[in-house]
Amino acid sequence: DIVLHHTKLFEKVPKNGAAFPLHQDWSYFPTDHNSMIAAVIHLSDSNEEMGCVRIVPGSHNLGKVEDSDGHKYNSKIHDKYNLDTAIPVIASPGDVLFFHCCSLHGSMANTSLKSRKTQVFENRRYNMFYIDLPRFSVSGKLTYPNSDFFEGQFILNKSII
Repeated sequence: DIVLHHTKLFEKVPKNGAAFPLHQDWSYFPTDHNSMIAAVIHLSDSNEEMGCVRIVPGSHNLGKVEDSDGHKYNSKIHDKYNLDTAIPVIASPGDVLFFHCCSLHGSMANTSLKSRKTQVFENRRYNMFYIDLPRFSVSGKLTYPNSDFFEGQFILNKSII
C-alpha cells in the first residue's frame, strides 16, 4: 500500500537559483522502514547549466545517515562524496526521476537564463510511522510518535513496531 505523503512545486530561478548540497530526504522525514520515495516530474528542461538534480548512484545503500539534511558538513557524506562528481540528471519536460529517501542528491546553481521547474511527489508506505520526532498533536500537547496519538492519527506502541 502506498500513499502520497506530500507534494512540492520547485522553481530554481535563472541566475539566482542557488546550489543545494548533497543530502538525504530521510533527514526531513525520518520514518521507520525507510519507505519514502520521491517522484520528480520535470516541468521544464533540466540541464547542468540550469542546476539539474545530481545523484550519487547506489547511495541509498548507505541507509540513514544522521544529520544528512545538507545544512552542515557531514564527514560520512562529504569526505567520500562530492556534488561535483554526482551524476547530473538531464531531463526534458515530462521526464520523471524516482529515488529513495536515503539517496544522496543535490543540485548546482542555475546559471542559465531559464527557470528550472519540477513537481515533487513524496510517497510512502501506508502504515509508516515517524520516529524520534516530538510533535504537537491536534490538542496542542507535545507528544511523541511512540505515544497513543500522533498528528491526528492513532499509532502503535513502539514496542510492537
